[in-house]
Amino acid sequence: MADAIAHELLALPREPPNDPRWSDIEKRMGLSFPAPFKHIAERYGDRPWNDFACILNPLSSGYEDRVERILAADRASRDEFPEHYLFPLYPESHGLFPWATTDNGDTLFWVRLHPRWPTLIRGPRAPEFEVNFSSCELVLYQIAAGTIRSRVLPDLRDP
Repeated sequence: MADAIAHELLALPREPPNDPRWSDIEKRMGLSFPAPFKHIAERYGDRPWNDFACILNPLSSGYEDRVERILAADRASRDEFPEHYLFPLYPESHGLFPWATTDNGDTLFWVRLHPRWPTLIRGPRAPEFEVNFSSCELVLYQIAAGTIRSRVLPDLRDP
């Protein structure tokens, strides 16, 4: 079942997302979310992926507070350990923007400095991070299917 849902991620619709709330959310946040991410948020809501990762769903209540808590913690950590932060943080120009979290305390950020918005995976303790240049739907697919290869995230393959 999880494998079937994971494969659906690779065939997300190409038409624009349907929910009329996107316009207001994007205006408040000052950014435009990738269309595949919008489809994932609309279609799957807050479901966990491989009982491990959850997207930060802009359509869910408390979304902006959750994002701000993550960023506030990273800003505090950056103030203490600036050498651990190679990229700016949202709302700074092109700052890292969190889009998912894991049960281990990892955060998946979009690297908005790059036009494809790759994912920076930061472990729960900086400076551990890596950049994955796959799209967000492919990163979620790899997590859901247990095939992601990462130095930061655990091995999610079934034993």
